[in-house]
Amino acid sequence: MAFKYFNFLGVVPQEFSLHPEEGHGWETTGLEWFTWDEIQQMVKEDSSDFHPGLISLFKSDGKKIEQLLGKPKTAAGDDGDMPNPLQVFPERPDVIETFRYMRPFERDRLVEEAPVEMVNPADLKTNQKTVTKKTVKWFMDNPEEIRKPRSNVGLSDTEQLYPLVCRTSEGDWLYDGNHRSAAALWLRMDIEAKIVDLRDYEEPRGKVSRKLAARGEVGPVYHGTDKKFSEFEQKPGTRYILFKEFQVQAGGFFFTDDLE
Repeated sequence: MAFKYFNFLGVVPQEFSLHPEEGHGWETTGLEWFTWDEIQQMVKEDSSDFHPGLISLFKSDGKKIEQLLGKPKTAAGDDGDMPNPLQVFPERPDVIETFRYMRPFERDRLVEEAPVEMVNPADLKTNQKTVTKKTVKWFMDNPEEIRKPRSNVGLSDTEQLYPLVCRTSEGDWLYDGNHRSAAALWLRMDIEAKIVDLRDYEEPRGKVSRKLAARGEVGPVYHGTDKKFSEFEQKPGTRYILFKEFQVQAGGFFFTDDLE
């Protein structure tokens, strides 16, 4: 049996106090208010203080939270104070945006299975126009740190220990790790990076491309049944959990792109 939970994001007009009703104090004992910047800093310092589900929320919807807070929408690296010395292009391939907005479990699987390879930073492309001089200088002063696995919890939506590179038909593009790569370029060092091959997502596979499937825009698809019907309708079904029978409402319908 799979467990599923949902997060709901919203904005309230002002801060409020919390008074749990009797019998619910075990679940929520109190409430404190923090700014988004304070939360990011706390996650960076010690992510173990946060529920894993909350960390997953920050990974998958951090940009949505910033939009709700009214933060200006900027491209990665727009807040740096020096030009990025890597190959910079105005836009990165569409398939990387597909990767960015994949369902988290699918994207995490691709990253987890990706091999770690040595790459020349001169061969990497990026759309990050600037980097932070202080960070690049620190890596140049401590070159042994460039190839050392480093956690990006709270700073990256993939939380990788190595720079993350997306391999496409238009070349290898940095997803994370511009500062380390910039320092390595100046030091003429190769870097270790996770290589996620996205080329399969650029072309259709049969009737449904993996690219569209990742975005949830699938079709045409088929539903297997020996019944005649003209429309889909959600009806309660029966589930058995720990030898008990429950009436549940199914969350959706099941389809395949394979007619056979």
